[in-house]
Amino acid sequence: MQATVSGVKISGMCSTVPDNVQKFEDDMKHFPFSEKSSLKLAKVMGFKEHRVSDPQTAHCNLATYTLNYMIHKGYINRDIIQAMIVVSQSQDHPVPGNSKVIHGLAELPRSVYCMDLYENCIGFISGLYAACSIISGSGVEEVLNGYYQKFNTGGQDRKCSWFFLSVTVILSFDSFNFSRTQGRKYA
Repeated sequence: MQATVSGVKISGMCSTVPDNVQKFEDDMKHFPFSEKSSLKLAKVMGFKEHRVSDPQTAHCNLATYTLNYMIHKGYINRDIIQAMIVVSQSQDHPVPGNSKVIHGLAELPRSVYCMDLYENCIGFISGLYAACSIISGSGVEEVLNGYYQKFNTGGQDRKCSWFFLSVTVILSFDSFNFSRTQGRKYA
């Protein structure tokens, strides 16, 4: 599918990763592949190291930290956020969804629309597309799109370790390049 969405811009982006660094080579012994194929993959993909969080840290913890950081720095005004889309590979809790947990932890206004999408790598694009669709098809002028990825890097003979990536993107109505009366082009 190809789509052109006018009148939406990325206003900001912030990423949060855990402090603990692990080298790719140290984890290779836990992979179901030979060392040779793992090194080849590392070279092709550019893998050198990854960040690992402690078992008590969840998606929602990093997401809330990232969101509160952006609010504290003045990149986002908590009171004008109208929608939040959270994309992740899994839920932190059976219910409610991650977006609702983050909404509560960040003390966002009750009027904020929350949406959860559960996808893998393509989820970042899906979240951006959903945010653009909300902005271009409604009166909403600012949407947060959070993308949180979690990987289990643990082997069978050791504790599981989790890699988290938290990215929050601010998408907003671009009044300079679009008027709400213009048509939208989808190819």
